[in-house]
Amino acid sequence: MLNMGGFDLNLLLVFEALMRERNVTRAGARLGLSQPSMSNALTRLRRAWNDPLFVRTPLGMEPTPLALRLAQPVQDGLAALRLGLEQPETFNPAVAKRRYRLVMSDIAQVIVLPVLMEHLQKVAPGVRLDLLPLSREEYAKALEEDRIDMAIGNLPFLNGAGFYQQRLFEDDYMAVVRADHAVAQQALTLEAYCAMPHLAVVNSLGDSMVEQGLAGLGARREVVLTVPNFLATAIIASSSNLMVTLPRTVLRMQKLENEVAILTLPFPMPRANVRQFWHIRHHHEPGIQWFRAELAQLMHASFGGMPEPPPRAEDQ
Repeated sequence: MLNMGGFDLNLLLVFEALMRERNVTRAGARLGLSQPSMSNALTRLRRAWNDPLFVRTPLGMEPTPLALRLAQPVQDGLAALRLGLEQPETFNPAVAKRRYRLVMSDIAQVIVLPVLMEHLQKVAPGVRLDLLPLSREEYAKALEEDRIDMAIGNLPFLNGAGFYQQRLFEDDYMAVVRADHAVAQQALTLEAYCAMPHLAVVNSLGDSMVEQGLAGLGARREVVLTVPNFLATAIIASSSNLMVTLPRTVLRMQKLENEVAILTLPFPMPRANVRQFWHIRHHHEPGIQWFRAELAQLMHASFGGMPEPPPRAEDQ
C-alpha cells in the first residue's frame, strides 16, 4: 500500500504525463523536465508502488496492469485539484489565441464545420481548430485522457458514458436519387428501395441503422459503392443510378436540392441526433464554456429548433 505521508504528489504529474505520452522524453517535455529528471522520477514512482508501472517495448513505454488501474483515479484526482485551484478567468473571443482539439462524426464535418468556421472567422479570428483522425472507438478514451476537448456528432455510443452533453439539432434520414429517376415518380416502397443499387458511407452510423432496420424486416439492399464520408454522396447520386440514404441537412449543405429527388424512407429510422460532448475537467473552463454556448446558438440559428439547455452537474 502506498504511504501517502512521505509521497511526493508531484510524481502524480509525472505518472499522468507518462500515461499520455508513453515516452519518457516527450513526457518530460510536456512537464518541462530533463530526461535524467524524468528517469529519476520514474524510479521513485516504481519504488513507491513496488511495480515497474511502465515497461519499455518497441511501441513505447507500455503501462503495467497496476498502472492501468491507477490511471483513472490519478487523472480524476488531478482534474479535481486543478479545478479547485484555478483562478477565475475570462475569455475574450475577439482577441483569444486558442486552439481547440475536436473529433467530429462524418455528419458533423459536413453540417457543422462549414457554418462554424465561417462564424469563428468573424467573431474569434484567433481561434484555431484541430480535427483529430480518431476512430469512434477511441472517442471516449480520448476525452478521458484529455487528448481532445470535445466530441461533436451523432454519437449515441457516448450517451451514458459519464460525459456532459448537449443536443445541437436533430434531423431526419431520407432516400436520395437523381431528379429524373423513375423510382422518384411515386411513393417509395420497401421493395423498390431494396431493388435499387445503393451508395453507402463506410462506418456511418446512419448506414448501420439502415442495415439494422432492413434486417428487422427480413429485407436487404445491394450496396455497389462505399465512400469514406458524406462529402460527395449527393453529387454522386445526382449523376448516377445510385440511391443514398442521408440526413436531409447534409443534402442542404451540399446545395443540390434541385438536382435530386428526396424520398421518404419506407421503414422506420431513428433521427440523426447531433450533440456535443465534453469531460468534467472542461465543464467550468471559460474557453470551453464560450465555445459550447456559441456552437449551440449557431446551430439553433442555422437549422432551427430550440437549443437544449446546458446540462447541470447533478444531471450527469
